[in-house]
Amino acid sequence: MPLDEVTLKSKILRNARINFSHPKLSKPWLSQQLENIIDTAGFPYFDYTYCSGALNDAILNASFREIAEIGTSGLSNHLQHRTPQSLLVGPIVLEIVHIIEVGRNTFEVEEVHQTRCNIQWEYRRSIMQSVTQSNPALRLLPPHYSTLPPYPRDRLKVFLSDGFLELEALETQRLPNLTLGRTPMGTKVRLTNVPILVGVAQITLQNVVVLGGEVPERELEHSVRLFRDMETRL
Repeated sequence: MPLDEVTLKSKILRNARINFSHPKLSKPWLSQQLENIIDTAGFPYFDYTYCSGALNDAILNASFREIAEIGTSGLSNHLQHRTPQSLLVGPIVLEIVHIIEVGRNTFEVEEVHQTRCNIQWEYRRSIMQSVTQSNPALRLLPPHYSTLPPYPRDRLKVFLSDGFLELEALETQRLPNLTLGRTPMGTKVRLTNVPILVGVAQITLQNVVVLGGEVPERELEHSVRLFRDMETRL
């Protein structure tokens, strides 16, 4: 006998809570998201695979600030009682809220940053001109990350959040899936058995898995922080 819809819903929610157990996610939010997914899909039958995947995507594209339960990630044990060395066993899923390049000359990074800002400013200016002059032809194509000059790349410092606390992480081995200027803020990563030295996580290909996701408001916050970081380092 096939499983009924209630049982399948419960299974999806249970799996989501298992996959994202640190930090724990809000049960009301998960339940409401699943109902929204079902209503929007409008299928004449319950599609388990679709609904499960859609809920996973919704989690990846939501800010932990909105959906995680405070104090359930375990980060506080490593941040509030800093010791020379500890181990973040995990698995724990955090979201990227800021990235900076720390292995290259600051002036190199700033030069590229200014060029990218100028390109983006020209795009915004073209929008204003097309609106004020009622001429859509004046609007430039939005700059795609592939058309923007890449930042110099050596070693990244990544700031990870459970929605409430932040953990600094430093590449000790290059992570090809993380790139300043391309990796969206809000991207979720899973950490397992990560050494923490004086409060800074040491991340490698062996202890980090990039899950994906994007949170627009985190992108804006990152832009402001990046500007401030550039000013401070210069």
